Amino acid sequence: MKTRKGKYLLIVIFLVTTFLMAAAFSYSGYSKSVQDCRDSGGTVTEDQLGFLAMTWSVSCEE
Repeated sequence: MKTRKGKYLLIVIFLVTTFLMAAAFSYSGYSKSVQDCRDSGGTVTEDQLGFLAMTWSVSCEE
């Protein structure tokens, strides 16, 4: 029984870690897009960031 419980715990930890890493990489892409817009002399006209940065949208106007 202990082995089965440990196995499930390991799977849950792996899935949560994978999900959080995906959110971190997505947020990194979002912040890079905003920074690239500002670096090119543009202004961010639309800035939407979804739950845990899984969905995001940036519109830049130069």
